[in-house]
Amino acid sequence: MADDTEDGLLGEKQVMKPPKEPPWWHILVFPVWSIFMALYAAVPGGTWTWFSWHPFCMVFAFVSCTFFAVLLKKRGGYANTKVHGYVMAVALTSAAFGYYVIYSNKNILGKIHLTSWHSWIGLFALLSYLSLFLVGLLGLHPDVGLRNKSQDLRAFHKWAARLAIVASWGTSSLAFYGMHASAFDRLAFFLPLLAATAYIL
Repeated sequence: MADDTEDGLLGEKQVMKPPKEPPWWHILVFPVWSIFMALYAAVPGGTWTWFSWHPFCMVFAFVSCTFFAVLLKKRGGYANTKVHGYVMAVALTSAAFGYYVIYSNKNILGKIHLTSWHSWIGLFALLSYLSLFLVGLLGLHPDVGLRNKSQDLRAFHKWAARLAIVASWGTSSLAFYGMHASAFDRLAFFLPLLAATAYIL
């Protein structure tokens, strides 16, 4: 069994310290910001409507929950892995409700579905989240996963999740860009999102 020591400059044994985990505020500050932006995106006209639930739920799911869940998983450990799954279950539920809202809202208004890049990328992201959740639950769950020791499945889940995150954050950005014309508003949304992308991917 390997020990947690290494040779120092003079040959003496030195205890290797485990890598320092990021403080909890690193994990929480971005989700709190994104929830604020989700609320702001939901009321571009200043009034909450049935449609408002769509941008709010989608940003909450794709940005707030996802960032929090990914950083939890990066911290590692049994408990963090399970909470990661719980948070992604919340994200999937929120995204599914957000999709229901926009689907029903278009039906009410008599509009055609899936007519923009935003809608197609959003649908791809939603289906990706569903697929990854099922892979995580049935295959990688630390207690009941059928292939939770498979490194190949873990690698697939990791890289497919990155693609899903890029798609979900991309479609969120397209929507925000279309709903808010102010350069300040756009930068307030895009710059932290860009920084967070580099942080978690």
